[in-house]
Amino acid sequence: MCGLTQRTLAALSDKFEKDPRLERPFQPNQGEEGKVQVAGVNLYPKRGQAQEVFEDVSAHLEERMRQRVLDCGEIQVLEGAHGENVDIGVRQAQILQGKYMEIYCFNCFSVVFLRILLEEGLTKTTQGKQWVSVDVDEIRDSPWFKE
Repeated sequence: MCGLTQRTLAALSDKFEKDPRLERPFQPNQGEEGKVQVAGVNLYPKRGQAQEVFEDVSAHLEERMRQRVLDCGEIQVLEGAHGENVDIGVRQAQILQGKYMEIYCFNCFSVVFLRILLEEGLTKTTQGKQWVSVDVDEIRDSPWFKE
């Protein structure tokens, strides 16, 4: 989507990289294969700051995505709460809140799925800890635009 994966990470970095509410700097992961690009990052707020950080990240990224597709695309936004993160059959985290966006760019024919979650750990090492996860999946030249 005209580089939306990198733009999303840059938007997060610009606004939250030195945020005093975070325990540590975040380190994004990125990957690309063929027409698919993915990225993810976890933000680790200090105790009592997770909800506020989640709300700020969600609002900031939604505003950026809406601006991006204002005259050349479509955005769908879904807010949800209460779920779970199960990895290889083991419950890793409880999802306390989430925002999901689908973004369609009519210029470059890309589809982006953006997920922002407020999670709380359930394992021995993460029990009671909360974090905000941001994941981006971008499919360039998507078949959605083929007729």
